Amino acid sequence: MSAQSEAGTRLINEYAANIMTASAAGEDEPFPDVAGVSYRDFERQEFTLTDESVELIRSAVLKRCAVSADVDKNKLPWYFHYEFGVDLMEAGDAQRALDAFVLGANVRESSKRGKRMYGMWFVDYLPYYQIALAHAKLGNWEHAQDAIRVSEQFGEFSGRSRLRQFCHTGPID
Repeated sequence: MSAQSEAGTRLINEYAANIMTASAAGEDEPFPDVAGVSYRDFERQEFTLTDESVELIRSAVLKRCAVSADVDKNKLPWYFHYEFGVDLMEAGDAQRALDAFVLGANVRESSKRGKRMYGMWFVDYLPYYQIALAHAKLGNWEHAQDAIRVSEQFGEFSGRSRLRQFCHTGPID
């Protein structure tokens, strides 16, 4: 899997910082079209964490987000899904993180830097960027490209040269 290769790992590790600091100076052409590929429709991969580990993470995120454990899973707020996905990514379970990010984006699709979660807690809510990172870690390069396209449409980041090269060709040696 390319996400486990040295080049793929290096690219993924550098990718986040480059997206957040990129500049679109003079680059107006769109990303290459990847017909029929969507960040939402992908082949699922195996989970890497145990159910017990995921439940510990889930409980911690519920507490941090001040959400009762009794809330129906279909009624959880967008910020729970987003924070859950972030924690799952940090723990190394990109598939479950991807599921959480997509679910959160379905609940609240508009992204924003400095978005108010609740109370006085603000976060850079960039779900499509996170979806792209999760797809990249799973080696789903075309799906990552679609997530970047959507991320750009929502204004999460700009700057295409490195991203276009990454999304179009996959990892660079």
